[in-house]
Amino acid sequence: MLSDIAKAALLAVGVDPDSESQWVRRQQFTLLIDELRRRTSGDQVDKILTEIVETLVAQGRTSHDEIHRSVSIPRPSAPVTSNNYQFWQALQQFDRIFSERLINSDSKTARGIILYSAIRYGRLLDPDLIRDFNQQHWISSLRRLKNDFWFRLSKPRHEIDMVWQPDSLTLLLIWRHRDVFEPKNAASWFQQIKKMVRQFSPELEIGNQHQFLSAMLALQHQELPAFMAHALANRARNRGLSEIGHVRRLTHLIPSMTAIVEQQANEQQSRKQQHSPDAKTLASTIDSSNDLQVQLKNLAQQLPPPMAIVAQCIGFFSQNPTAFGQNLKPASLKRLANDLSDRMTKEFGDQNPLDLDNDDLQIRFEALLYRCSPRSRENVAKNLNYFCWFLHQRCSRELFQVAFDRDGHNEHHPVMLMPWEFQAILDWLDRLISAETSNPNKRFLEAAKICALLGFRSGLRRGEIENLRMTGLHLEGFRTVVISKTDDWQPKTQTGNRVVAMEGRWSNTEFELLNHWLTWRQDHASNTDGLMHWNSRRKVSTLQNRIFELLSAIIRRVTGDPQSSFHSLRHSFATINFQQMMCNIGPEGAAGANPFSVPPSEIENFKKYFSRVSPSENGNRVLNPLHQISAELGHVSPKTTLRNYIHSVDLLLPQYRKRTELQLTTAAWAQLLAVSRQAIQKSNSASSADGIRGVSSVEKMVFKRMKKLVPEFDLAGWQTIEAVQLPDRPGFIRENFDGFVDELRKFQAGDQSLGRLIMIFPEISSIPRQIVSDPLLLDLICGHWQKDDKERIQKMVVNFFNLMPSTQKICVYRWEIIRQDSPEKLFSKEISWGSIRQQKAFRFLMKTLSPETE
Repeated sequence: MLSDIAKAALLAVGVDPDSESQWVRRQQFTLLIDELRRRTSGDQVDKILTEIVETLVAQGRTSHDEIHRSVSIPRPSAPVTSNNYQFWQALQQFDRIFSERLINSDSKTARGIILYSAIRYGRLLDPDLIRDFNQQHWISSLRRLKNDFWFRLSKPRHEIDMVWQPDSLTLLLIWRHRDVFEPKNAASWFQQIKKMVRQFSPELEIGNQHQFLSAMLALQHQELPAFMAHALANRARNRGLSEIGHVRRLTHLIPSMTAIVEQQANEQQSRKQQHSPDAKTLASTIDSSNDLQVQLKNLAQQLPPPMAIVAQCIGFFSQNPTAFGQNLKPASLKRLANDLSDRMTKEFGDQNPLDLDNDDLQIRFEALLYRCSPRSRENVAKNLNYFCWFLHQRCSRELFQVAFDRDGHNEHHPVMLMPWEFQAILDWLDRLISAETSNPNKRFLEAAKICALLGFRSGLRRGEIENLRMTGLHLEGFRTVVISKTDDWQPKTQTGNRVVAMEGRWSNTEFELLNHWLTWRQDHASNTDGLMHWNSRRKVSTLQNRIFELLSAIIRRVTGDPQSSFHSLRHSFATINFQQMMCNIGPEGAAGANPFSVPPSEIENFKKYFSRVSPSENGNRVLNPLHQISAELGHVSPKTTLRNYIHSVDLLLPQYRKRTELQLTTAAWAQLLAVSRQAIQKSNSASSADGIRGVSSVEKMVFKRMKKLVPEFDLAGWQTIEAVQLPDRPGFIRENFDGFVDELRKFQAGDQSLGRLIMIFPEISSIPRQIVSDPLLLDLICGHWQKDDKERIQKMVVNFFNLMPSTQKICVYRWEIIRQDSPEKLFSKEISWGSIRQQKAFRFLMKTLSPETE
C-alpha cells in the first residue's frame, strides 16, 4: 500500500497510482526523484522511492531495466530541475546575445550589466555577497595592489569581510560606466538585472531571485567542478582569505599585530541592537493595541517583506499556542518583535523569506543567529524556532528547527601560514638550536621543530602529535605516518584513524632530522613508545605544553595575526596541498599556477606524492582532491574540509575563467575601451582567424585604465619577514604583556601556581625566584591601569629580562632598598625618599630599566 506522499508524487509526474495498466518509463522515474526531493527530507527520499519501485514492479507496471537505464537519460547539466529548467534555458539564450547588448548598454542598464557580469563571469554567486557588492561604491570601495584588484564583501556569521577579486570584464565595465551609476541605488541587485534583461530581451523570463541564482548555478556547473560551484553559491560552505591574508599572499609582507587588533575592534558590531523606526512601531503596537491581530495585519502592509512576515508571526502567536502548548504573553511577543524584526530585514533585505525553500531558509536563519552577539543568541534562537512553527502551521511548510550551540561564536577569519612564513619559523628554530649549548634545551627545540613539521607538512592535530608513537612512523619505501588508537588515547573522530603520506611533502633534510630524533629518542627512551616522550626533569605534559605554546607564539609573530596558533598549520596543509592537487588535474595551463609561491623544489617533490594517488592508466583508481585531503585530515565529511580548512577556492577561478571568458571582435573591444582597433591588434593576436579574441587579450589595457582610478593599497606599517625581530631565546613576555599581567594577577590571587606561570612564560625561570613572589612588586606591575603608566611598566619589565644575570641581581638588590617605601605612583615627578641611599637606588633603577624617564 503506497503512502499518501508517494501517491501525491506519482500524480505530480503524471502517473496514476491506482491504475493497473499504465507503464512507468525511465523519464518518469527521473522526474519522480526530483519531485520527492521537493516534498520531503533527504533521508525519506530513498525510503519512499524504494516503496514505489517495489509496488510498481510487483504490479508489472515497470521493469528493472527501465529503472537502471534512467542514468543514461540525456539531461541538462545538474543541478537543472523542473523548477529552474525554463530559466536555465532563458539564461543560455541571454548568454548568446549578452556580448551584443554589452556594447549598446547605457546609463539605465549599466548597473544591471555590471551585476550580471560579476555573477556570470566573476562567479559572485552568493546572494549575501552580491547584496553587499551592490551597496558599495564600485570605484572608492575597490582596492588594488599593482594589477590585483579586489573588494571586501561581508558574509553573515563571518567576523571579518572576505576578499572577492572581480574578473577583467567586470573591471572593464566598471571603468566604462564609472560616471553614470550611484552606489546606493534604491533598487535591489536582482531588480537591476531583471530591468536590464527586460530592456534587451523582453521575451525572456528569468524568474525570481532564487530561481535566477539556481539557474545561474546550473550554468556554472557546466564550467566548474561541482564542489566549487556549490561553494561559491554559498560561502558559508567555504571561507576565502580575509584581506590580511590576501595582502600577505601578494606582498610577502606581514602587518603589525597592533594594527590588526585595532581594525578588528573597529569592525565589531555593538552588542546593543539599534532598532529601526519600523521595529519600534511594531513593538509599540503590541503594547498599545487591543485588537492586535487586526492592527498587525494593517501594519504589515506598510513594512518591508521580512518585517511584515514577522508581524504576521506575532499575530499568529497572539491567538495560538507554541509547539509546546504555551501561550505567549505580550512581553514575549514584544521580545519576538525586537529579536527578529531588524535582524530579518538586514538578513533578507527586500526579499520575501517565503520565496526560499526550507533548506535555504535554515541556512539563512543559522547565519542570522551566529551573527548575533553571544549574549543575545539564545533568545534569538528560541524566537527563530517560534517563527519556524508559524511557517509550519500557517504556510504549509515542513517543520525544521534552528540548532543553537551554547558555545557557538562568530567564525574568525581563516588563518593559515604561507610557505615563506613557515620557512622563517624553521630558520628561527635552526638558529636557536645551533646557538644552544644546553643539551636539554637543544632537545626541546628539536622537538618543537618536528612538531611544526608534522603540523605543516602532514596536517596533524596537536593531540595526535602528543600521542604519536614511534612505531607510527613508516620511513621505508613510500613514507607515511599512521594515526591510530592506543590504550590511553583515541583520535578526535572515528575517521581520525588514518594514514597520512609524508613522501613528496617532507624534504630529504627534514627526513634526516626526523631520523636523527628517532635515533636519539631510542637511546634516551622513557617507558613509553611516544615520539614526544623522553627523559627530562619536567613532566611530559609540561614539556608538550611549552612546545605548543612556543610555536603558537612564534606563529603569531611571523604572521602578525593574534588569532593564529599552532592549529593554523593544519589549515595551511589543507589549503596548499589541495591547491597543488587541483593545479595538477585542472584545465590546460593550470599546472603553472602557484598562487602561494611554493618553492619550485617543493612543487617538484610533490610529484612523488601525486603520482602515487593520481588516477592510474587502467582506470582502477580515481582521484578526488577534496575527498583525498579530507581523508588525510581525518574528517568525517569532506564538507568540513571545504568549509573550514580550504581557503584557495577563489584562487582556482582564473584557471577556469580563461576557457570560458567572453569572446568579442577586435572592433567590439576597441569600442568598449575607447581605443582604435590597431591599438588592440598591437597588444595581442586574435584567438581565431575571424578576429575574435577573449577579454584576457585586453586585460593589460583594462588594468592600465583602472590604475588611474584606484589608488595603491596602503602598506604603511607592514614589514618583511626579515625585519621581524625574533627573540634570541624562547619567551614572549614582550609580545603579550597584557596576557602576562593577567596571569600575574591570577598568581597574585592564588588562582595560578608558580609552576604554571613559568610554563606559560618560560623566561621567568631565568630571573631570581624571590622577585617573582614579591607581593609589593606584583602590586606595582598589576596595579597600574592608566595607559602611560602601563607602557612604562611594560618597558621596564622587558628591559629587565634583557639584562645580564649579574645586572639583574643588582637591580633586585636596589629594589630591596626602596620596596617598603615605594610610592603608589612610581613615575610621579614629585617623589620624596626617606634617605639618600633610597634616592640613589631609585635613580639606578630608572637609569637601567627606564632611561627615557631619567
